[in-house]
Amino acid sequence: IGYATSPVIRGNLKGRWPQKKRWNRWVVYGEDVFLSVMLSHLDYAAVIHVSFYDLETGRSVDERYVFPMNRQLHLSEYVFDSTSFHHEQLSIQTTYLESATTVTLNIPQFDNETLRVSLTMTHRKDDQSVNVVVPHKRKEFQLTSKHMTLPTEGSITLENRHYTLAPQYSFSTFDFTRGVWSRDVDRYW
Repeated sequence: IGYATSPVIRGNLKGRWPQKKRWNRWVVYGEDVFLSVMLSHLDYAAVIHVSFYDLETGRSVDERYVFPMNRQLHLSEYVFDSTSFHHEQLSIQTTYLESATTVTLNIPQFDNETLRVSLTMTHRKDDQSVNVVVPHKRKEFQLTSKHMTLPTEGSITLENRHYTLAPQYSFSTFDFTRGVWSRDVDRYW
C-alpha cells in the first residue's frame, strides 16, 4: 500500500521468537568480478552467505556459514547503521559514515583459499530507494529497503588473484530486510 523513496521506518522487531528474520545483503558488480555478501539472523541462527564469481575465468564459489543459537551478530533496526561479526571462520565489519558504507571481509578458508574484501559504497544525496512494508498475514510482514547502483570502489582478493573496483564501472546494491514470517515460508519477493 504505497512506498517511500528513502528509509522512513525502522525494523524494530520484538517478540515472536523464532519467526523474526533480519538480513543485510550487498551485491557488488565489478568489471571482472561479482560478489554477494549476506548477513542474516533467523532468531535461532546467524547465517552468512558469500558468493563469488570471476567473470573472466568463470570460477564460481558459493559458501554458507551457519552459527546456531548465535547472539554475536546484531543487525540494527536502522537501514544505515554499522555491524560486525568476528569468528574463527570469518570476520566482517560494515561501517556507515557520512553517506558511505564500508564493507571489510576476511575468510581464511573460502574454497581452500583466503578471501579478503575491502569496499566502499557511496550513497549519493539524490539517490532514491524502494522502501515498503509488505503485510503477509495479520501479524506477519516484512520491511524492505532496497538501494541500487551505489558507486563502489576498493578491492577483492581471492588468494593470489586481485580485483580492483573503481566507481566509474563498479556498482553495488544493498537490500535491508526485517520481518516476521511463518516457519514454513521459503521467500517472498
